[in-house]
Amino acid sequence: TDLEVMKSFKPTHANADSTYNPVAELYDAVFQDIKVRKDEWNWIVKHFPTSKDITVVDIGCGNGALLKELSPRIKNGIGLDISSGILDRARKFTNGISNLEFRQLNGPKLPLEDHSVDVFMSMLSFRYLDWDPLMDEIKRVLKPGGKVMILDMVTVPAKWHEFPKLIKSKMMMYTQRLTEP
Repeated sequence: TDLEVMKSFKPTHANADSTYNPVAELYDAVFQDIKVRKDEWNWIVKHFPTSKDITVVDIGCGNGALLKELSPRIKNGIGLDISSGILDRARKFTNGISNLEFRQLNGPKLPLEDHSVDVFMSMLSFRYLDWDPLMDEIKRVLKPGGKVMILDMVTVPAKWHEFPKLIKSKMMMYTQRLTEP
């Protein structure tokens, strides 16, 4: 059999805006209350430190909804994001909450002092980040004994009434794989 020619994928410098700037207003309107993500919020509450004398960093902070909800439980909160548009929304959304601030990321270096963070969080955004340099940066900024909370989607077992829809979805996926390899 003939082998397929190896393809090469290299990073390109696209001119398109890959941040949330174009959709910042829409994102902000949809994600006002982080607790609508009930399973994820319950996980955070269960695992979050009890001490209020902590500095928390939220990378990929979006409109600041997570930090806004955590603000009564922390000393300081720092939201980091690459999108200036979404950071503007975060500042407006959390206006008047004095223990929160928002900073723009520019590259893999975190704009934070060494050993200055008690809890490093990322909710539903870590998958979009360059993990290798970021993990080195997390180690640099995290205090000894600090906590890293990376939360994607919490999975829950399917309920019996959901099985027909789940099976239909899986069958469609397998059919598509066969018909469009």
